[in-house]
Amino acid sequence: MKSNIAWAFLAILICFSIEVFFFRGFLLEPNQYMFPYGGDGYFITYNMNYHAQHGDGLQLSSMNYPHGEVIFMTDANGVLSLLVQKLRDWGFPTEHAAIGFMNVANYYLIPLCVLFLFLIFKQLKLPSWYALLGALFVGLLSPQLIRIVGGHYALGYPFLLPMVIYWLMRADLKISWYIGGGFVAFTLLLFGLNNFYLLLIGAGFCFLAGFIAFFWLPKMKELDLKSARRIAITMLLVGFLPLLAGFIINESLSTHDDRVRVPFGFMRHFELLPSLVWPEKSFLQDRVATQIGLRPAGGESTSYLGLVPLIVFLVVVFRAAKSRFSSWKITDQPYFNVAFVAGIIFLLLAAHFPFYGPLRELGNQLPVFPQFRAEQRLIWAFYYVFTILMVYKGFHYLKQLYRRESHGSTLAAAALGLGLVCSFLDVTHYLDRLNDEIFFPNHFTEARNQEMLDF
Repeated sequence: MKSNIAWAFLAILICFSIEVFFFRGFLLEPNQYMFPYGGDGYFITYNMNYHAQHGDGLQLSSMNYPHGEVIFMTDANGVLSLLVQKLRDWGFPTEHAAIGFMNVANYYLIPLCVLFLFLIFKQLKLPSWYALLGALFVGLLSPQLIRIVGGHYALGYPFLLPMVIYWLMRADLKISWYIGGGFVAFTLLLFGLNNFYLLLIGAGFCFLAGFIAFFWLPKMKELDLKSARRIAITMLLVGFLPLLAGFIINESLSTHDDRVRVPFGFMRHFELLPSLVWPEKSFLQDRVATQIGLRPAGGESTSYLGLVPLIVFLVVVFRAAKSRFSSWKITDQPYFNVAFVAGIIFLLLAAHFPFYGPLRELGNQLPVFPQFRAEQRLIWAFYYVFTILMVYKGFHYLKQLYRRESHGSTLAAAALGLGLVCSFLDVTHYLDRLNDEIFFPNHFTEARNQEMLDF
C-alpha cells in the first residue's frame, strides 16, 4: 500500500514537472497569461471577466440582452464564474482573477488525470513502473488538452473520464464504493455545469456502462444475480442523477421556452480514421501524413491514439485473426470490459451511427440530444478505454517476449525501448504544438485595467 502511494505521488510530481516545462507561465503565474484562441476563446474570457466584475447570481447579463442568459448555458465556466463572483461579494479581491482561477482549475488538475490512470493500471494488475509510464502517456496525450488551448476552456478537466472508469472498476458491495459513487456523481455535475458537454459525456458514459453491466454482470460466476443487479443499478444511478439534476437546473432557470430545437442539426465533419490516427497537432500528422498529402481531421473530433497503441492494436488484430478469435478476450477485469464496450458505443455515436440516410433527420427529432450538435466529442470516452487497453495488452506482449527461450530478454528490452521512444516523441510533439498556440498577457488584470484607464 505504501509503495503504491509513493508511486502515485511520483506520477503526480512528474506530470506537474512536465507541465511546468511546457506551460510554465500558466502554472507559476496563472492570472498573467491566457489562450484567447479564436472567437470562442474571446467571448468566453470576456463573459467570465464580466461576471466576475459586474455579475450577480445565475444570470449572465452580458449575453441575450436585455433578458440575460443562464450562466451554465454560456460556455463561460459557469461554476468558476459564480465562485469568483461570490468571493468578490464576500469582500475578496477576485474581480480581476477569473482567468487565474480558470488556469489553475485547468492546469493543476491535469496531474489528477494521470493519477486516476495510474490507479486504473494498478487495478489491471500491472507493475507500478509500467503503470506510471502508461499513465503519463495516456494522460498527457489526452484530446481534452487541445480544448484548453483551443478556446473551449470548460471542456478541459481530463481527469473526469478516468475517474469514472476507475470507480467502475472498483465495483463491489462495500459502503465505500457507494460513497465513492456519490462523490463521482457530484463531481460530474459540478464540472458538467461548467460545460454541459462534459456532463453528457461523463455521466452519459457512466449511465451506459451501468446499462451494459445490467445484462453483462449476471453472467459472472463470482456474483449472484442480486449482487450483479445492485452494482449495475448503482452505476446507472451515478450516471443518471447528474444528468437529471443538470436538466432540472437548466429548465428551472432558462430564459428560453425551447432550447432543444436546433434547425441546423448535428455537425457532419467527422472523419473516423484521420481523427484517431493523424489528427492535427499529432506526430503522425506533422511528420508523416503531411509529407504524403493526407489531410488532418478537424479539431472537434481530434483524438490521437498514439504510435504505441496503434502498433499494439495491429498486433492484437493479427494474433486474434490468427487464432480465429477463439481465445481472445478484452481483459481479466470484468468492470473494465464493461467500460470498454461503452467506449465502443460512444465511438459509434460520435460517428453519427445509426443516423444515416433516412434516419438522419430522426436524430434531430430526439429529445434534448440535438442540443449537443458536436457529438464528435463523444469519441473522448473511446480514446481513454482504447489507449488503456492497448497499454495493458502491450505489457502482456512484453512478458511473452521476455519468456521466449531464444533472446527473450533482449527482444523485450528492445520492444520496450522502442515503445518509450515512440511515446516520448508523441507526447513531447503534442505538448510542444499546443504550446505553439497564440497566447498573450491577460488583459483583464487590475493592472491592465488601470493602464487602459490612464490611457
